[in-house]
Amino acid sequence: MYDAGKIVYIGGGNNLAPPQTPTAAVEVIDLAAPAWRATSPTHFARRQHNATLLPDGTVLVTGGTRGEGFNDLTDGQPVHTAELWDPTTERWTILAAESVDRCYHSTAILLPDATVLSAGGGEFDIGDHIPNPPKDTHRNAQIFRPPYLFRGARPEITSVPKTVAYGETFAVETAAPEEIGKVTMVRLASVTHTDNMNQRISFLAFKVSDVGLRVTSPGRPEICPPGHYMLFALNRAAGVPSVANIIRIAARPVMAARRMAAFALDAASSKRTSTPAPTLEDVDRAVRETASGTHAVIGLTSKCPYGLGPCWGGAYEALVKLDGVSAVRPIANAADSTADVYLGRDVLPDVDRWAGTDHRNCQRQLRLARRRNLRQRRASAAGR
Repeated sequence: MYDAGKIVYIGGGNNLAPPQTPTAAVEVIDLAAPAWRATSPTHFARRQHNATLLPDGTVLVTGGTRGEGFNDLTDGQPVHTAELWDPTTERWTILAAESVDRCYHSTAILLPDATVLSAGGGEFDIGDHIPNPPKDTHRNAQIFRPPYLFRGARPEITSVPKTVAYGETFAVETAAPEEIGKVTMVRLASVTHTDNMNQRISFLAFKVSDVGLRVTSPGRPEICPPGHYMLFALNRAAGVPSVANIIRIAARPVMAARRMAAFALDAASSKRTSTPAPTLEDVDRAVRETASGTHAVIGLTSKCPYGLGPCWGGAYEALVKLDGVSAVRPIANAADSTADVYLGRDVLPDVDRWAGTDHRNCQRQLRLARRRNLRQRRASAAGR
């Protein structure tokens, strides 16, 4: 995904019947008006190659084989020459060649210094549990320096916040802000079998200020999912990128719960109307006003590194399915990791009978809450 909603599809095996010759074909699609369109082919047909999105929006292709079949490593078939795709011109430029075959099981990822790590390769099992020849297993790596690193000095980012929200304008301190021509966020890599499904880039709006830049984060998670990104500043003159700073864009706490809003509304009221879909606040108010049973505040410890807010959708679904729970408020208190539930009777549900296996952490916390509730009841009884 080389821009918001825009995808480039490069090479690969284009037929199932032998000889399964790789292709040099390249197609693009804009999901705003979805239709595949052919564009300039690569200079080399490739299969088992890696495509790496760079901070200026160009795409680097490395490795792969032009040979027939699944992973042809015979002499002359692996492609060592790198190519670079420019989305503005949709043209390919031939670049330097690697010294090692990088085909099946190889990896290529963008590093924070705007270079690319190209590593690995090796099939292991070539059939009938026979390992591939040792010469075809590569436990080494090379660093590729894209052309933009040979065009002059880098900009330097001196300070960015660690976390930003969607649509937030935040400060990026840099020594020469007037020289910056582009600010981008590239998602951290997650590569396996030549596929990096995490790859995406956001081109951020910004203004020059006295101490640096005022940059605005993407407005919607649909174009920039929550998580960690590399933030780059590129100079205006030659598109040279800075070393990246890692920045996290935080999930909206209510977003996961909103997906469960309709379920919660049904739990609070059996009426269905043709009126517009209620807001999350409408659903929460309906639960508070109509839910029966004992109101209990449950403490939840999330295993999600971003806290209860982003993981609330799964916790909500688990809670509403528990026997003995009549309703759950769809808005969690992410600040202190608690949730409001309404119980069908004046005890916590028997979570040991809950058959779900994907919410063990939720089960554990509910057991602890049940024990605390029991201790409080005993203490209260003793006081009376």
